[in-house]
Amino acid sequence: MNKHSQSCLMNTGAKQQLQGVSGMAKVTDSIILAIGKTSPSREDFIAFQPVSMQQASMRSMIVRGSKDYPDVKSFRDKEIYGPLEHSRAEVEYSLNADYDPRSIVSDDSLNLVEAGYGNADATGPEASHGTHVAGIIGAVRNNGEGMDGVADNVRIMSIRAIPQGDERDKDVANAIRYAVDNEAKIINMSFGKHFSPHKAIVDEAVKHAMKKDVLIVPPRHWNSPKPVQEKESNIYTG
Repeated sequence: MNKHSQSCLMNTGAKQQLQGVSGMAKVTDSIILAIGKTSPSREDFIAFQPVSMQQASMRSMIVRGSKDYPDVKSFRDKEIYGPLEHSRAEVEYSLNADYDPRSIVSDDSLNLVEAGYGNADATGPEASHGTHVAGIIGAVRNNGEGMDGVADNVRIMSIRAIPQGDERDKDVANAIRYAVDNEAKIINMSFGKHFSPHKAIVDEAVKHAMKKDVLIVPPRHWNSPKPVQEKESNIYTG
């Protein structure tokens, strides 16, 4: 099965999920509208009298779930509207085989050995995950503000290679090589990727990093039993 067929199949499931989450959001919005407050409290939801089974089910879910959150809005944003935006992005970008933003990058996407394309904008339209990870690694320690990063005197090389909906092996390989050739010592690869039709070029880039004694840290799957140092390699899964 080629990438396009895989994407279409997965997108069908994602569309079904989006439909379900959209339904939950619409019912939630109808309850808020009926309550008549922009940000109703948990007590407002408890007192609300539903006019349909959908509203009754959604009210119960919100009343139960919001107990573990500071307020109902925090619960809605995290458990309803957050998944809605994630599902919408999956359908419109990540699993949309027809989505092609390569005009921004200005490369020949079929030329797998091409390098030197792109730009220096590492922020892009949204950079929350990269900022989060950078903070875990290098937030100033012992200053009484926020959290302490895990490392002292760290320098971070910011490389944006996996934008949503355009996760290409070519970009991953070039990003690894760029980091290695510019003297990075550790490469954090905490990103997700649905397809890898050209895995071989990524493998070659990883071998290049290993030859330069650069440590690569990919994400550990939630079901992985424990962090491991792969034998005779520079890849740490943890």
